[in-house]
Amino acid sequence: MTAFQALLRWPLLALLLVVSRPPANADTAMGSGNLRQQRPVQRLQGNCPTQIQLTTSWRWYEGGGEHLVIPETTATAGRSRYVTGTAKTAEYQAPLLPDFASCIAEVRPSADFPYRLVWKAGRLTFRVELPADTPANPSRISQRAILDGRPYVRWQIAD
Repeated sequence: MTAFQALLRWPLLALLLVVSRPPANADTAMGSGNLRQQRPVQRLQGNCPTQIQLTTSWRWYEGGGEHLVIPETTATAGRSRYVTGTAKTAEYQAPLLPDFASCIAEVRPSADFPYRLVWKAGRLTFRVELPADTPANPSRISQRAILDGRPYVRWQIAD
């Protein structure tokens, strides 16, 4: 573990220990929350998981918001490594565990879920791809890391 990872570990663990719930009033522009969500995995062939868990966190503030995502990749794959990225993208890969080596599956992104997971060719790929900027909504990835073998991405969007 690098010194940076050690410094990052405790604040992130404290963040994850906060009670997981949506903002008290989802109709307001201000708020924060944490959520552990299960996403269905679309299996094409092989032995694949039926769903994957992601821990997400968000904080809305005047003028924008900040988002964090940590997919639970270690259930089906080994330690992730950062592969490539830009201000709008981040990509990680991890070798599949032997039980899932035959898996070909994916979780597709959507307008409110800019995350893609692909199980294929003996590896799990996790990719964040933020939408194109508009004058009213620019966004960028502000932090990338590996947290206990899992991808960690923090990104921001402005209103």
